[in-house]
Amino acid sequence: LKIGEMVKYYRIQKGLTQKKLAKKSKKHISTIQRLESQTTIGGVSYNTVIDVSNALKIPLNRVLNNEYAGYRFII
Repeated sequence: LKIGEMVKYYRIQKGLTQKKLAKKSKKHISTIQRLESQTTIGGVSYNTVIDVSNALKIPLNRVLNNEYAGYRFII
């Protein structure tokens, strides 16, 4: 699964709408929509991915699906 599919999967598993996830992650709903449509992390900040992961209460590596294993990010 790609990053957008992972976020959508976990959001649905948690019983959240995009609007509720946006509120929990303190992001605009359009950010959540854009993230869910992504096949890669490009176009969405790494901090956004962290905030959404925290709001979903899932490990960041699960959202990233090991897609970026070996990469180093500066936050």
